Amino acid sequence: MFKIRPGETIPARVKADRHDFADRIELGGDDSGRNLPFGCYVDNIGLNGLLIVEGQTEREFFITASPVAKPGRRLFHLRATADGGQCSAPVPLEVVPVE
Repeated sequence: MFKIRPGETIPARVKADRHDFADRIELGGDDSGRNLPFGCYVDNIGLNGLLIVEGQTEREFFITASPVAKPGRRLFHLRATADGGQCSAPVPLEVVPVE
């Protein structure tokens, strides 16, 4: 489970089992991160979006909660565009109040 406060950015990591798939794995652009809590988004994705490039099996990415994010908990996931749109396992993200 990930915990984040409004106004904070946290690191996360996605790993892929490639099996026989050698191409880049595209995980979205500004729509990366499905079902994130209101005010939260995948940040610092670069010009080409969130990618796991050829020859690699994992990628660090960042989740940001804007100052307007409200406390709560939701399951989020990432969805690939290749190979039928496979999804990551859902992971809980909890927005906790600012202390």
